[in-house]
Amino acid sequence: MSTCGATLKHAHGVAVCDLPPGHGQEEQHGALCEHCVDNDPDYGDPSDRLRWDNDGESWVGGGSRDC
Repeated sequence: MSTCGATLKHAHGVAVCDLPPGHGQEEQHGALCEHCVDNDPDYGDPSDRLRWDNDGESWVGGGSRDC
């Protein structure tokens, strides 16, 4: 499946938006932290998703930028 591919730098590296390409301009980018997925069995709930604005920089919530 093809994804948007927008990125966000955070404590564990770079998150890559996993939403489909061309998702709505009003919709924020979102992804799970791959490091946490691989290392924390309790991580992965929808509320853990990192969310960031279309500028690719502004973390707006979900999970923690320090995940």
